[in-house]
Amino acid sequence: MPAKSLIRVLLVDDDEIYFSIISHLLLSSQRADFQVDWSSSYAAGQKSIAGRQHDVYLLDYCLDENTGIDLLRTALDAGCSQPMIMLTAQGDHELDLHALQTGAADYLDKSQLNLDQLERSIFHALERARTLNALQASQVALAESEARFRSLFIDAPMGLARVGRDLHLLQVNHSLALMLGYNDGELAGRELLDLCAFDDRPALREQLENVFGAAASGATKPELRFLRHNGDTIWVRLTLALMHTEGEAPYAFAALEDVTDRKRLETELQQAQRLEAVGTLAGGIAHDFNNLLSVVMGHCELLEYQAEPGSPQAKHAAEIRRAAEKATMLTRQLVAFSRGQQAQLKQVNLNNVIRGTQQVLRSMIGEQIELMMLLDPELGPIWADPSQMEQVIFNLALNARDAMPGGGKLIIETASQELRAEVQGGLPPGHYVQLSVTDTGIGMPPDIMDRIFEPFFTTKEKYKGTGLGLSTVYGIVQQCKGSIRVDSTPGQGTSFTLFFPRYCADRHPASHLCAN
Repeated sequence: MPAKSLIRVLLVDDDEIYFSIISHLLLSSQRADFQVDWSSSYAAGQKSIAGRQHDVYLLDYCLDENTGIDLLRTALDAGCSQPMIMLTAQGDHELDLHALQTGAADYLDKSQLNLDQLERSIFHALERARTLNALQASQVALAESEARFRSLFIDAPMGLARVGRDLHLLQVNHSLALMLGYNDGELAGRELLDLCAFDDRPALREQLENVFGAAASGATKPELRFLRHNGDTIWVRLTLALMHTEGEAPYAFAALEDVTDRKRLETELQQAQRLEAVGTLAGGIAHDFNNLLSVVMGHCELLEYQAEPGSPQAKHAAEIRRAAEKATMLTRQLVAFSRGQQAQLKQVNLNNVIRGTQQVLRSMIGEQIELMMLLDPELGPIWADPSQMEQVIFNLALNARDAMPGGGKLIIETASQELRAEVQGGLPPGHYVQLSVTDTGIGMPPDIMDRIFEPFFTTKEKYKGTGLGLSTVYGIVQQCKGSIRVDSTPGQGTSFTLFFPRYCADRHPASHLCAN
């Protein structure tokens, strides 16, 4: 037979007779073991209650000059959580109601006390107290949990948001506002779709509808383009999950991670892999093809030597020689991709290279295009191959010439730059030499700009372009540990901006970057 629980009872009453009666009744209980203690005054009862040594308190209404309700109120104000039962000898309903309103668990008429009443009242009061204590504990735990969630949500380093079923933002943390260039509080209430790039909005809407419709299993993580407050586009990895909170409508919990730098690095890696693949192919065929061209050029010279000047044979030989020379130039461009080609790196002043190409450039671009050179007289040197720098300038100039069939301006500019933060291309802070080649031509749309550095990609007519010019420029800039940026607007022109690390004479050539 299981042991009966012990219930400790304190009676506060100035009449010892009632202590004897209540003790006798409770000690005869078969439902529990009772321990009954007695305080005979208001002050003694207050002291005993403050000690928190009992499970339940029985308070007589009449206590010296005070009342049991006064003692009840004092005990509750002091934080007592044990149940208190009011004892009255008057059978006054209004008094009983007042005791309950003050905080008593129950009331009993002293003139009608019996064991059944006492047990029922005490057990009911204890059960009610346990329930209230459990509820209060759960409310405190819930409040602490909500406080921790709010703290984690607001202070999280990743952009976080709560999205309602109508796709409006219910709550946004500081990191998301900072990521998108807004102040705290400016995003709440806005529709999430408005922050997404127009072309990616259908995909975002589909993801949200799948989450709310429970069509997606687990969290989804698409990568979409979002718009910053200033209009810039960033790539965001979006994680969505449906959340259910008691008392609230379901909402989508969104975590947004800026992956713009990662996407840029992936694009550069793909570009480098394509260039390496083409270089491998070019290296395998260019040398054999060049040997064949040498034979063609040799026999062409013999034909020109044997032919009469001005004769048809001499003209045919001249055409063959010109075609062979163009093929030789194409072979050299192919060889530029070969991994076996070694650049002759040395200290180079870009201003001197540009001045050395000036005469050729003027004849190359034609009289309809005005050539302007804005060269920084204090320009520092770079670590590069001079012939490759000439090739960069010629290729960019030819590209600009073809973009200005009706004439325009070609501006070649140099400048010294000190970069204090990472810029496009992932360049570290340091001192750089900047080369800009700008034209006032037809410009390029975004879909063309995305592909201009791909080998063999060209927008020119068939047989009028190899598609290797800008690819060669890209490869040379990368070989010099530099970076290239393109800005273009259709109908307004294009600007190529190249950054090369400035050479420091006191550093080893392999690590020539002048850092801050």
